[in-house]
Amino acid sequence: MTTVPTWVSIAEQFTDPAETRFELAPAADQSSDELTMEMPIGRWRTPATGALSAGLLAMLVDSAGGTANFLAYGADRVTVTTELSVDLLVPLPSGRVARSSGRTVARDGATAMARSTITVDGAEVGHGIVRTAALGGMTPLDGLPEDTVEGSDRDDLVRMLGLGGPVDGDHDAVAALADPCLQNGVGIVHGGIIVAAAETVAAATMNRSREVSLATGSIRANYLRPMAVGGEARYEARILRAGRSTAIVDVTAVGADGKAAAVVRVTGYAPGR
Repeated sequence: MTTVPTWVSIAEQFTDPAETRFELAPAADQSSDELTMEMPIGRWRTPATGALSAGLLAMLVDSAGGTANFLAYGADRVTVTTELSVDLLVPLPSGRVARSSGRTVARDGATAMARSTITVDGAEVGHGIVRTAALGGMTPLDGLPEDTVEGSDRDDLVRMLGLGGPVDGDHDAVAALADPCLQNGVGIVHGGIIVAAAETVAAATMNRSREVSLATGSIRANYLRPMAVGGEARYEARILRAGRSTAIVDVTAVGADGKAAAVVRVTGYAPGR
């Protein structure tokens, strides 16, 4: 079982541009043996609904669960996320600080799974699962790139996630802009960034022309290969169902090489129904 002083010490040794951009940090709670990460969630709202970003909660889950799994292997092998899920218990309230725990609950020689509890200002709002694979041959970054997002732009979720305009006029395909601060600690786009961007695009797609906004209830992500942004990279949304009180949207993250890097399914529900 990982103790708090141990994992905080290890976590602080690593450089992660995406988590630095979104101000993720270890939450050192000496009363708990769970690995917990926190971020100032209140700064970032989903443009389509005005609600706190459910996608950024997935980024927290990815960080806490992924780090827990990394430590479960003795911190001697790089781990990458292969699957991630988030289930929200309630429509997200207003709040300032979000936290996600991470506890490894299963592990073998190839993969590990961590379970998380998500809170906003101390109130439980959801649960998450992260499955990771242990790999070799990946080199950690040795420093942070310069972050060119400054001033009031740092409160703009779309800008922070590197989302551009519609691709070829298609409002359900949004450009993924080149930005080195979207990388994780081994130089590929952070899995949490992919999910947060995909959920932001899905929220816009499912809420287009609606009088009452749907709130994200669940997120399911499968990672297929590393993603590079810039060039033709984009997030493509496809509505699978759009009813009065629920919607299901699949978002494919397509890398600069034109290949699908991840598929993210977002389900939205009308609050109170």
